[in-house]
Amino acid sequence: MVTKPTRPLVAVVGTTGVGKSQLAVELARSVSEIGLGWQSGSVINADAMQVYNGLDVITNKITEAEMCGVPHHLIGFKKPGETYVVFEWLRDAETLIEKLHGENVLPIAAGGTSYWVQNLIFPNRLPSLDTGTGAAQTLEKAPSSSLSSAISTLTPALLELWQNLPERASAAQIIPDDAFRLHSLLCHLDPQMGARWHWKDTRKVLRSLEIIKENGCLASEVIASQKQEEEPRYRSLIFWLYAKPEQLNPRLDARVDKMLQQGLLDEIKTMRSIAIALNGQSEEALTVNTDYTQGIFQSIGYKEFDEYLSSSDPPEELLQASLDQMKHATKKYAQRQVKWIRDRLLPAVNNTHTDDPPVLVLLDATELGDKWDLNVKNPAIEALRDFLEGAPMRNPRTLSDVAREMLSTHKHGLSPTETLLARRKRQCTICTSDPTRPVMLEEGREWQVHVKSRAHRTLAGKEKKVAEQMAQREEKQRIRRERRGDSSLVSE
Repeated sequence: MVTKPTRPLVAVVGTTGVGKSQLAVELARSVSEIGLGWQSGSVINADAMQVYNGLDVITNKITEAEMCGVPHHLIGFKKPGETYVVFEWLRDAETLIEKLHGENVLPIAAGGTSYWVQNLIFPNRLPSLDTGTGAAQTLEKAPSSSLSSAISTLTPALLELWQNLPERASAAQIIPDDAFRLHSLLCHLDPQMGARWHWKDTRKVLRSLEIIKENGCLASEVIASQKQEEEPRYRSLIFWLYAKPEQLNPRLDARVDKMLQQGLLDEIKTMRSIAIALNGQSEEALTVNTDYTQGIFQSIGYKEFDEYLSSSDPPEELLQASLDQMKHATKKYAQRQVKWIRDRLLPAVNNTHTDDPPVLVLLDATELGDKWDLNVKNPAIEALRDFLEGAPMRNPRTLSDVAREMLSTHKHGLSPTETLLARRKRQCTICTSDPTRPVMLEEGREWQVHVKSRAHRTLAGKEKKVAEQMAQREEKQRIRRERRGDSSLVSE
């Protein structure tokens, strides 16, 4: 029997533009009224971009006035340009939650990075929380037979790299040769894990290699050993704010327009200056060398306005095109956020086997304004009261038609290995002109979109034509050889 977790944690997740920050503040302010030994509530930021100082527009940070006096933690405390990853956030969040519990303050984790929230609630899903100060240069454990076998097949160059891993991964845009060698090493040691990451995703490739050294076995073996059944770290109540795409998408478009009015371009210019200072590069080299997978530079809007801000005299059409790209990227991000919650977080909740499993409550945030209190605030506070009292809670599927639909059609959780295999990357040999710069795409929808693209079909057509021409030449040569053979027989 799994021990019942008694330390409470409230989480607010959902897509961008549904009011997560507002609900978190309202819940925190209601804690003192509910009482039950809890003096107040505090909000812990769970948005990967909002940990950075400044740049409030592009990261959609809550304002001081909107906080209404509720303490907010892990927000705006890192310098733009620094890297802050899930391992570090989990360490800081766990320490903070323990402190808040000791002060009878209810922790409320709120943000759009559901991956962080899920790993906070469900421990032991990540191979290691110790990021260290750099890559280990020696194996910390005796290598497994599979790892020993893999190491024995390494070329001298890859063996040298394995024995001297870099402390920090180089950006693929800046030093592509180093990025490709690092990925090649991972593919040789652990093909299953190597297929999971794009060769340009140097930070995750290096982390996989570090995990191999830390555990003395393949990273894929570490993942396979994880339990599929989830055992929560805290007694958890999760609020999922959901809005129907038909209503959410126009709202997101309007928000991007508002961000432009609030100084979006000035913030992106600031980010460009930070990137130049970090890499010691010129303005002209910025577009080529910026790594859009690192830190604050992942923010939606930075990459989309790159061409516009790189032009000395950009036309008005280019500004509109950049805006349209940002709106498209924002809506695609919202889709990915919903997909993560439905395919990962919801199955994790449903696979929990404890006396008091986490409760996930979906709230319909399709219509804001006058409907907010009725559809979101009031049912959320009612659920929070029941949760803290330990009273029986309403079936989450009965709260709304949207809840019934979204919570009734969930997927069963995949095993850790199945999750790994589901995200494999596939190399397109047709579009790869340089084998050290392979074109790689995720299997499934991304691959299907690629093979249907005009660029791929054009190259595929040329390759087919070249193959046909070669086949024709070979056939003509074969016929000539046969004729020469016949002629020699006649002369004899």
